[in-house]
Amino acid sequence: YCEIVTESASKRRLTLGVSRALQRSKEGATANEVLTAVSLAVSEATVGQRGEARTPAELVSERYLELGEKAEAIAKGDLSATGVPTGVAALDGMLRGYQPGIVTLIAARPAMGKSLLALTSTIAAAEAGCPPHVFSLEDTAAAYSDRLLSVASGLPTDLIGGAIYNRGQLERLSSGAESWMKRRAGWLIDDRSGISAEEIVRTVRGSLARNKTQVVIVDYVQLVRSEHGDR
Repeated sequence: YCEIVTESASKRRLTLGVSRALQRSKEGATANEVLTAVSLAVSEATVGQRGEARTPAELVSERYLELGEKAEAIAKGDLSATGVPTGVAALDGMLRGYQPGIVTLIAARPAMGKSLLALTSTIAAAEAGCPPHVFSLEDTAAAYSDRLLSVASGLPTDLIGGAIYNRGQLERLSSGAESWMKRRAGWLIDDRSGISAEEIVRTVRGSLARNKTQVVIVDYVQLVRSEHGDR
């Protein structure tokens, strides 16, 4: 009986959500705005959605159990137990890693290493078993691939991009890349330029089941386009 009620409630939420999305379309919303509304409706219709009101005692009880599980995981050496690792020990000490549900902005002047930190965090997340989804709005797929090949092989990016290698360098590039990437599954890269925040959210939701994404990294946020054409 409970399953029937839950299923009916999910269908009702889905119907209402899609209806709202269609109404927004009639009112002149953009295609991306309508698609985002539909995506949200599908998400909200999922069985077991959170959002029901709970008492303080229930909240504290749930949190107490979570903390107990976290303490046990930390004792076993789980790198992701306190959050998604940033790849920088000092930063992990301050943030306890990237925390679920919290947006973290990294700001600095140009050429200070923001993209390198983003890549370092991505690698750390993948190694800790926290699948990352990266949106590289500034680097092309080729430039991002060169960065990965540089990390995997130890060769500088300018040498990799020049495509002129001696035999030893070519072997390092080939063997290093193959073994390095095999150990870091569950990693998605999107290099589209001019992408909007709504498209990022929709893309992550669409690939969530396949990738089981735990952290989303955007490099860099100032290049994210709004639905109305400005930054």
